[in-house]
Amino acid sequence: MKLSSNFKFGSTLVGTALVLATSIASALDISAYYLGSCRRVVGIPVAVDRETVRVLTVHGRIETVPRYEVNLVATYPSDVIQIDRVENPEEHPPIEIMTRRNRETVNLVTGWPVEFTDDKVSFLTIGGEDFVVDRNSIWQINEVPANSKFTFRGQNRRARSEFVHPQLFADCPAERAGGEGEKRPVVPQQILAEPVTIKREFDRLMRGHNVIEAYQSKQQFYAVPSLYKNQTSLIVWTSAGSRYGASSFRSNNFTPLIRNEESSGPFSYQHEILTGSGPNVDSVHDESQTQA
Repeated sequence: MKLSSNFKFGSTLVGTALVLATSIASALDISAYYLGSCRRVVGIPVAVDRETVRVLTVHGRIETVPRYEVNLVATYPSDVIQIDRVENPEEHPPIEIMTRRNRETVNLVTGWPVEFTDDKVSFLTIGGEDFVVDRNSIWQINEVPANSKFTFRGQNRRARSEFVHPQLFADCPAERAGGEGEKRPVVPQQILAEPVTIKREFDRLMRGHNVIEAYQSKQQFYAVPSLYKNQTSLIVWTSAGSRYGASSFRSNNFTPLIRNEESSGPFSYQHEILTGSGPNVDSVHDESQTQA
């Protein structure tokens, strides 16, 4: 039944506008994994599992490092990504993240997920850029064929960094990256030397990669990855000329409706709880009804 008049006043208590993706100025950190006396692999970890770490090295190759052989991890800050190519992407192909924009499914980013928080994922793109994606903007994940090497664009070819060893390995030769020009020493900003601390860091990255893999697996069973957000809304409905929603001795006008939405992320548990007076999509008519 059509309402003669219907007015909705909404007030969002929690939640702000979410940006689909944001490119940040600072580059990804470079990590050095020490495997023995003066032996290390320097680069960006692109995959972590229970036994190995796949590292995109500063020389442009993806190398597999056994986790149990790593006895120290040093992290270096960098204003540019100290890598200019990926020569063997078939060792760990990138993925494509799709999102919804203007009612169309479009590409958001193509690359390797490398850093994770509860609500965002940082990617190293196939163009050599750092790109941050909001998890709620992930609509679909596709595999990308890696038949040839990727060349990163826009890198500072003159930048040449020398990754200084921690004090424990001060006598070892330095690892350099970048192109021609004056070398610039970079000292580590974080050092992990305890086996338990190293394991916790690897486990943290592994959990992040496992969640992305779970998204990719679950999307076969979900038509839509996300219906609700983590927010609570207070809504007030009023109606005139209602046949079912109110009467001379019972009025639903100005009774608040509380809508609580919760989401565990894309392709995960979600719910919506309505309490108060408002339209019910499962009802036989459109007038506001008291419900829970």
